[in-house]
Amino acid sequence: MRDKTVLQSRYVPEELPHREEQIHSIAEILAPALKGDRPSNILLLGKTGTGKTAVINYIGRQIRKAYPNGDSCVFVYINCAITDTIYGVMSKLASELISDEEFRIPATGLSLDRLKSDLMSYMDSRDRTFIVALDEIDLTSRMNGDDLLFQLMSMNDGMASSRISLIGITNNSKFADMLNPRISTRLSEVKMVFPPYTAEQIGDILSERASLAFDKGILEEGVVSYCAAIVAKNGGDARRAIELLRMSAVIAERNGDSKVTEAHVKASKNVFEADAMTEVIRTLNLHSKLVLMSIIRNAD
Repeated sequence: MRDKTVLQSRYVPEELPHREEQIHSIAEILAPALKGDRPSNILLLGKTGTGKTAVINYIGRQIRKAYPNGDSCVFVYINCAITDTIYGVMSKLASELISDEEFRIPATGLSLDRLKSDLMSYMDSRDRTFIVALDEIDLTSRMNGDDLLFQLMSMNDGMASSRISLIGITNNSKFADMLNPRISTRLSEVKMVFPPYTAEQIGDILSERASLAFDKGILEEGVVSYCAAIVAKNGGDARRAIELLRMSAVIAERNGDSKVTEAHVKASKNVFEADAMTEVIRTLNLHSKLVLMSIIRNAD
């Protein structure tokens, strides 16, 4: 492959096909931050692979380009699947915001109240709008309930000069219903649902990525549309489509083949399905595993 990075999940392309409407809407919502006001909190909903994370990181990149020194508006992205405790999120926020060693807040050793107080003091001294995106926010809420959101939202009450605005991202359509109504209402000041991609849209996304990842002639004709068709039948997950194409190329490379073909895509699909089945079995409780073992033995 010419450039493997464009097929990795963390890659954010220069353009996001078929998400222009969402980008424009979110940019309009966040526009008050550029004038020193607090934008509305936003809750983004949608199935896995519908572009929520890519759109937010794309917008975050534009904010950083506009304000490279963090003047007026600062964007921070935190993945709650990786950082899922209240202390961890606060500490991550501090480490992302504070680069000056003189003001560094220790990652451990402080009480949560002290950590929050020191962080608020630093943020308020900057007189800025802080936009904090919390990806997979439902994962931390399962562990901490409403506490993390309450702690973050209450920071606005304790700061005189700065403001904080939250963007929650989740694939759980019922997430807002899990929260205390007061917290839910404040987080969902604006709610946006990302629809699944169609086969045609996934094909466009893959074609753009493929043009950057592969030299001309490496992909056999029909490979992109085949990947798109497979994924569109299973929910329109663009992330899975990109990974399917990446794995197909890996299999072709391992085999020493000069081209990526539909046969490689089929092999990649089998790997995905096997991994999915393994994950389902791994997450079964003990009773379910014993039942499954009994069924397999009796089938013999």
